Amino acid sequence: MKVFIKSISLEKQGSVLALTMEDFDSIPLTTYLQSKPVPLQVFFSIAIRLGKALNELHHHQLVHKDIHPGNILIDPTTLKVKIHGFGLTTSLALAHQAFEGTSSYMSPEQTGRMNRTVDYRSDLYSLGITLYEMLSGRVPFQALDPIEWIHAHIAKEPIPVDTYNKEIPALVSQMIMKLTAKNMEERYQSAYGLSADLEACYKQWSETGR
Repeated sequence: MKVFIKSISLEKQGSVLALTMEDFDSIPLTTYLQSKPVPLQVFFSIAIRLGKALNELHHHQLVHKDIHPGNILIDPTTLKVKIHGFGLTTSLALAHQAFEGTSSYMSPEQTGRMNRTVDYRSDLYSLGITLYEMLSGRVPFQALDPIEWIHAHIAKEPIPVDTYNKEIPALVSQMIMKLTAKNMEERYQSAYGLSADLEACYKQWSETGR
């Protein structure tokens, strides 16, 4: 899978095991963003690539369960992205309801309070939070402890991201609202569908500016 950081070798150095990873000239997306919104041209480039990366992961029947800017690496020059941080990744068949993931990006069903099985749509929710942050410079919810985060993801609605910047196309804002829907059935049902919509929206924005 070309969009994921590869493990090259596992070597023993004395009493320590060292894992050698693929060399990818990159920085974490967290560092790249620096809590600031990115220009729309950059947003579309990164978002489309992330959608395709998730589509490839889900094609292999895997659920990442911890998508957030710290687990996304980006080459600042080419804007190519790769996903890493697979500590929680499971086979779709083995995914289950549990409190796991990064609190500010986890899906409602990952809180363990929804009586819903975690699946690929959980990754799409987390990607929606990430895209929201890319455009606004902030995550949609604020909380001080795990209980507040659980409440936010289950009960609070995000402020539409185009509220912060009227240059953001309404279609993009609607896509992000769809990604972050509380009900899994109301979200995008595949990363492929998301990528197709992002590409269509980018084409329209390039031609019309909206």
